[in-house]
Amino acid sequence: MVSALFAFDYQGIDELPGLMPLTMSTILSMCEKTRSRAEISYYEVYMDRCWDLLEVKDNEIAVWDDKDGQVHLKGLSSVPVKSMSEFQEAYLCGVQRRKVAHTGLNDVSSRSHGVLVISVTSQGLVTGKINLIDLAGWFLPFSKHLLE
Repeated sequence: MVSALFAFDYQGIDELPGLMPLTMSTILSMCEKTRSRAEISYYEVYMDRCWDLLEVKDNEIAVWDDKDGQVHLKGLSSVPVKSMSEFQEAYLCGVQRRKVAHTGLNDVSSRSHGVLVISVTSQGLVTGKINLIDLAGWFLPFSKHLLE
C-alpha cells in the first residue's frame, strides 16, 4: 500500500492533484506575477540508462559530468508550459511512456525512476530549477478506494 500512496502523492487525480501538478501550478502562478517563463523536461532512469519521456520516439539521453562536477543530460528535450492544460498534456504523455510491468503486488508497477524537471527563466537566464523524482515501484492509482 505504501507504493500506492507514493504514486498518488506525485501524480494525484483530477479531483485531488498530486505533488507534481501542484508544484507546476504554483510555479505558473509565480511566473505570471514575475513575467517569467516555465518549461519542463521529463526523463526516466531505467537499467542505468536515461530516456527522454517527452519525445515520441525512444530517445536515449547521454549523461556526463563536467570538470566542475556538474551533471549534464545531452539530448534532453524541454517543453515550454504556459498553462496547466499544457502541463497535463505533456506530463501525461510522458507518464504513459514510462516502463511498467506486472509484479506480485500489482499489475502496473513502474520499473524506472521518473524525473520531472521544472525550469524557470527570466530575461533569458535560468532563475530556478526543481527536480521532482518519482522512484520505481509505483502503480497507477485508479481505484476510488484510495480516496476514502
